[in-house]
Amino acid sequence: MSIGLKRGTVKLSEYSDDWPNEYEKESLLIMTLAGKYISRIEHIGSTSVPGLNAKPIIDISIEVDSKAQLEMLVKSLPSDIYEYFGERDIPGDYFFAKGSEAMRTHYIHVSLRASNRLDNYIKFRDALRSNPILASEYRNLKERLSNQYQNDRKSYTELKGQLIAEVINS
Repeated sequence: MSIGLKRGTVKLSEYSDDWPNEYEKESLLIMTLAGKYISRIEHIGSTSVPGLNAKPIIDISIEVDSKAQLEMLVKSLPSDIYEYFGERDIPGDYFFAKGSEAMRTHYIHVSLRASNRLDNYIKFRDALRSNPILASEYRNLKERLSNQYQNDRKSYTELKGQLIAEVINS
């Protein structure tokens, strides 16, 4: 099972047992390069939920204690490996992508501890892992949206947001 997807497109893959291993390899590399600036690092997103279909891109969330640590983290991750986009659509979510435009393999979301963003990612991930009915509902939503928005990842992501927000806020 390979990982990677063309930027901007949506294509779901069946769950792969390789995904947790890909996360472990990448998190080890990140920790080797910048571990002294990282408070926590977690595998998030659908590739972190056994049995769930997902875009074959490994999502990683990193938490840092301060803006100064964020700046040091950015300097520690080589720009030829990790493309840094800064603060993206979600305030407080600092974003890196790994892989070429034609084949993104990893997304790294960095947030400050005070934001609780990582806690929310974990809450949603763990809810999917522990609730098969919710996981099935989410799988069906993703499949419907992926068919509808194959070349519009922004809409696909935004439309999943309502269910995600409901779970996080429950």
